[in-house]
Amino acid sequence: MAVLTPYVDELNAKISASLSSGGLEILGIEGFGVRDCFGLAGPEPREIAHRARKLIERTRPEVLFLSCTNFRALEAVDEIESASGIPVVTSNGAVITAVRRALGAADTRAPSGC
Repeated sequence: MAVLTPYVDELNAKISASLSSGGLEILGIEGFGVRDCFGLAGPEPREIAHRARKLIERTRPEVLFLSCTNFRALEAVDEIESASGIPVVTSNGAVITAVRRALGAADTRAPSGC
């Protein structure tokens, strides 16, 4: 998998180590270098999609994970999936799916754009 975040390299290294310790192969991880909480929502969906496409081209993952609940990743998913042909998982989409499952919802698929 490849991972795109709004975070700084130091935090991305911790995320990569955590995901790897869970058995996932991280082919690449990069961030926007945002250091303040409010700035995490700063990158525009178009910027996220652009950076994601470049990361995918470079790493050739089977899936892309967009990490951070403040990151405007949901708005970029359709564009990324359409351009890359691989599934994209976001923090918010994963949470929505988990809540639906916990509530016993009939449809536990991630909502469109997740």
